[in-house]
Amino acid sequence: MVSYAIVNQKGGSTKSSNTAIFARSLAATGKRVLVVDCDPQGGISSVLGFPALQEGDFRKGLVEILFGSDPVVGENVHPTDRALYPGSIDLIPADYRLDQVFFTTSPFALSQALESFASENYDVVILDTPPTMQGITRSAIFFANSIIVPCEISTQALGPTRYTVNSVRENKKNPNIVFIGWKEPDGNGYQARLSREFLENFEDILLGDLPKNTTAISFASEPKKVTEALREGIIAKALNILEKAK
Repeated sequence: MVSYAIVNQKGGSTKSSNTAIFARSLAATGKRVLVVDCDPQGGISSVLGFPALQEGDFRKGLVEILFGSDPVVGENVHPTDRALYPGSIDLIPADYRLDQVFFTTSPFALSQALESFASENYDVVILDTPPTMQGITRSAIFFANSIIVPCEISTQALGPTRYTVNSVRENKKNPNIVFIGWKEPDGNGYQARLSREFLENFEDILLGDLPKNTTAISFASEPKKVTEALREGIIAKALNILEKAK
């Protein structure tokens, strides 16, 4: 079993959409994929097609598992729509109730709760995390074999991404950067200078880049709308990144 934690302290850094891209790309190759939603906002749960619930309702998922329930498919582990792609993606969802414990989660909580179940039933586990490096994100880092840090090229992303990289290293793991919406620097304008600054900071741990456009968003959340050629291009990029991250 291979496992990846998708982390960045910056909110809105495309963690959930890229988690979906990675999961769907792996499922297209026949891998059995488990996605673990570690964010109280439930971003990846929504992206993978689970509809919003009425106020006060919830699906059994990570909260129950962290409180001692065994992971069981059909109870707190939920299959996604198998018609979307060949292969299989199962989800352990999260919701607002996780907000009560996600900052205080033990570094070993996810390993203790999921390691045996995941190893027996899946080829790959992908953990989508909230915009913090504490609590449950640290537990996801301890669980995962590889850490992927998606990073948009913006002034607001540089500081949080540096902090994320340093935090991953402090937890004795190796961070891997993926640029989102990358464009080669051309000339000496503001965006070109910013792109060069990102390269100077992260080139030694850079795995590659993924697009940030309507095609990528559609592939993550509505894959039937993507043409075969564009779909294959995104899958190839995603699989290349995941292979390098191992």
